[in-house]
Amino acid sequence: MRRTIPTFLAFTLLATTFSYAEIANRESVTQLYVATFNRAPDSDGLDYWVSQSNLSLEDISTSFFEQNETQALYANLDNSQFVNGVYQNLFDRTPDEAGATYWRGELDSNSISKSKFILAVVNGATGDDSNILKQKTHTGLEFANSGSNDITLAKATIENIDINSSYCTENQAPVVENYPKIELTSDQKYSLAYMWHEEKLAKEIYLELNKIYPTEQLEKIANNAEVKHIEYVQNLVEFYDINVTNIANYEINYSADELNSMPTGKFAIPEIQELYNLLYEKGSTSQQASLEVGCMVEVTDINDLNRYVVTAGANQALLDTFKILTDGSYSHYWAFDNGLKNMGIADGCCSLGADYCHNEYPKDGGDSKGKGYQGQGEGQGYHGGKS
Repeated sequence: MRRTIPTFLAFTLLATTFSYAEIANRESVTQLYVATFNRAPDSDGLDYWVSQSNLSLEDISTSFFEQNETQALYANLDNSQFVNGVYQNLFDRTPDEAGATYWRGELDSNSISKSKFILAVVNGATGDDSNILKQKTHTGLEFANSGSNDITLAKATIENIDINSSYCTENQAPVVENYPKIELTSDQKYSLAYMWHEEKLAKEIYLELNKIYPTEQLEKIANNAEVKHIEYVQNLVEFYDINVTNIANYEINYSADELNSMPTGKFAIPEIQELYNLLYEKGSTSQQASLEVGCMVEVTDINDLNRYVVTAGANQALLDTFKILTDGSYSHYWAFDNGLKNMGIADGCCSLGADYCHNEYPKDGGDSKGKGYQGQGEGQGYHGGKS
């Protein structure tokens, strides 16, 4: 199921709306256009609200409800229909039942205005909701920046987005040919071998557990993200012409056929093999356990990447690739965390204990940019990598 904003988060979102509401820029106003009108902003309209109105985002949102376009959209809708409409505009889904009941009650009692409700929902988007909103915002900005003021086209631009491509989207892989081809150290070769197997583990454990307990997080993270992660590492393995299936002998050259023919659930690194066996045994016991395995895998992945970024030294190809993998794991961690919360596990991944409780992880993959890798994900998790 998709990530939702549970009722217990509603008060937090409402409380954080006002600091967010002070920020009025092209991106945040584009999100208001999507949420309120279900369309991209027209070029002149976006320029006016951002550069000429001198209004805060909260005031802009309020002003949107004074527009004829807004009145025509919502004049005949009750509060329940209005809440559903905003969620459809933003995330192409209806809210969870508890969330819908909460927001309808707030609107019915006039405890919150419709404009502030929209700001709260935008501000609270996480996981795949956040990815969908990012995709719609990016597309909306591109439309406005093109100079178009065609409202019909602005609406079609947002309505025609394929949101299925936005679940757990990843940054594009570095073009390895653009980096200098320098000799790798033995530790750097090992880091690539280890991470190729660990990404293979993530993909395969998720797909195997999904066969037992079908879950959107398991299936889509495996097929939309982990496949890409394996590809990114394999690009480097091929670029440096190293073997990752016989790590005792790096003189053996890269072989795509050898990697692609490795059976599911089989790994050339004993630690990875042991980890896979332990995780499968745990995850196959229940749907909750299968999502808990997701938390474990992503924390372990982040911990190992934090170690290997040190090994990478000044090798920018390794550094850039490891950063993409880390940012992806942050997003996946929160997807599994929310999946557990949607099952009624209030503490999400934190229910597994301190080693897997990482509220410091960025909630929008990519926020680690500029922060480096040290100090992120210090919990031990399952041991992985070279000590």
